[in-house]
Amino acid sequence: MKLRALILFGWTAWFAPAQEASCHPVEGDRISARDLAAALPEFRTAPPEALLGQAPLPGARRTFHAPELRALAHRFGITLSSTEEICFEWPSQPLDRIAAIAAMRESLSVPGAKIEVKEASSDKIPLGRIEFPLSGLGTPSPTGPSAPVLWRGDVVYGDSHRFAIWTRVEIAAPCQRLTAAESLKAGRPLEARQIRVSTATCFPIDGKDLPTAAQLTGMSPIHSIAAGSELRLELLGPPNEIN
Repeated sequence: MKLRALILFGWTAWFAPAQEASCHPVEGDRISARDLAAALPEFRTAPPEALLGQAPLPGARRTFHAPELRALAHRFGITLSSTEEICFEWPSQPLDRIAAIAAMRESLSVPGAKIEVKEASSDKIPLGRIEFPLSGLGTPSPTGPSAPVLWRGDVVYGDSHRFAIWTRVEIAAPCQRLTAAESLKAGRPLEARQIRVSTATCFPIDGKDLPTAAQLTGMSPIHSIAAGSELRLELLGPPNEIN
């Protein structure tokens, strides 16, 4: 029984994945002697700004292997006590949804807007400033106005580099709508008393300006409109010349 347990333990240890060692963080496009000195104290005597290599892209690593470290130590007249590999990478983390919503609110500038992130980039992203410009915000489908919409953004990191991110969000904000105060018949010009201004919840950016009651007065419904329905310009036409 003991022999079987030892064999099982040996096979488990053999096939168990090796845990990847953590790398040292980078904050710019280049790795300098200052960065290496943070990992290997012997390099503190090297000029801090001496260029040692380019920083890796987010998600990748830059590894200094033993031969390269020995060559760098010889270059700066340094005696190394150890030549273990040293790696560098961009610090990363999952998308901070609270910070993402804050960036969205800044772009929208719509008081009272409610933003809920339903889905987001699943990969880790570099640490940096999160931006969600209005140009990256989609519009809801006419057949599903309450469905989440795609909003593309960026993380600005390092020397103004951009890392693309995305979310699917639900956005609702207080808005005003013009509705029918009573049932309207097709072809009959609208009167001011038949138009009601009501408060609703809607997508804050639809690319259309809300018409005024004065603009709609005198226009005729193309077809019958039920009381309480929204009055939209595409549902109305010019008044008939002959009734």
